[in-house]
Amino acid sequence: MEEQVEVDVVEERQDLVKVVQLLKEACQELQRKPSSSRSRNELIQLVDTITSDTNINININMPRVSEQLSSLKSLLDTLHATPAHSFVRRRLTAHQISRLASSIESDLQAWLDRQLVDSLLQSFNSSDSDSQLLLLMCQFQERLSQGFNLRLQELILKSNLFSQLETIVAHTCQSMAVREQAALCIEALISFNKNVFVVQLLMGPTTKSLISMATPCSFKVLSSLITSIKSPLVDEIHNSGLIPSILSFLTSSSSEMQLIALECVMQIGYYGRKDAVEAMLNAGVVEMLLHLQTSTCSGDDEDDDNDSSHPLGTCVADFAVQLEVGQGLRQREKRAFKHHILRRLRDANATLSHAQAATIQAQVLWGSFT
Repeated sequence: MEEQVEVDVVEERQDLVKVVQLLKEACQELQRKPSSSRSRNELIQLVDTITSDTNINININMPRVSEQLSSLKSLLDTLHATPAHSFVRRRLTAHQISRLASSIESDLQAWLDRQLVDSLLQSFNSSDSDSQLLLLMCQFQERLSQGFNLRLQELILKSNLFSQLETIVAHTCQSMAVREQAALCIEALISFNKNVFVVQLLMGPTTKSLISMATPCSFKVLSSLITSIKSPLVDEIHNSGLIPSILSFLTSSSSEMQLIALECVMQIGYYGRKDAVEAMLNAGVVEMLLHLQTSTCSGDDEDDDNDSSHPLGTCVADFAVQLEVGQGLRQREKRAFKHHILRRLRDANATLSHAQAATIQAQVLWGSFT
């Protein structure tokens, strides 16, 4: 009996969500065309349907919106009754309709956001299938992509949602699909408002979790976060001793993982400060990149002209260029690291042909012109 009641409540809530979504769309259309007879008729018909449906109970769930809808309906009737020659009066009424429709839309969106966040939090703590949780997280990610909203941000902060998502990303008992989607939500939150959520990210376990997940999706999220947060995240990666772990994926058997790890390495080189770059060099990044580049070139002997167009075809020089044009190093540090890379290449010349060694050193010295 209790289960049936719970199902009925959920279905009633879903029906209300659909109605609110329709109302929001009608208000958006009314803002664009406040004098449109079609927009007016659609909204009035929708309001009448809601008012007569006892199962929706919009008066109970959103009393302020209910009052605003009544006012909006009155304004629409006033506009409809105003003669066409009363130009100023019609313009004034249309402006009032547009403003009120905007206010209603904002309140409806706030209600939808509350429902989404509440459902997400409940799903985190329930034993439902992954499909429902994935659906809700996808909806949340899509909502964040629509741009900044102060009321939504306050709701997220009050619900402690960021920490909940971090817990899911770090929880190895969760399915990889759920962990990856939670990571994508974190990425979306950083894009939503980096200034608010970046501190939580830097203090939390997400960076380490993304690397330990070792999937293309997790590394793409890591790459995006480095691009967004820049040097502070690179500092955290270095201070946590995670640089060798990232470099290890340059030798992955998966070419996709190699390329995504290479992208992260390039970003660390671009945004990294002296200590982070030194850590990469000491961990053998030059030798790893050299192996990738020569392996790629040796596999493409039939078409040597296309070596430079391959993502790995000039990766040693590309790394040197990232250091040289990057934001994390002083000018004298850039010169010193360039000499260091050249010295490492000379030490590795025994494994290369004379032509290969000369070409790679020239690329590093003068930059990679691909």
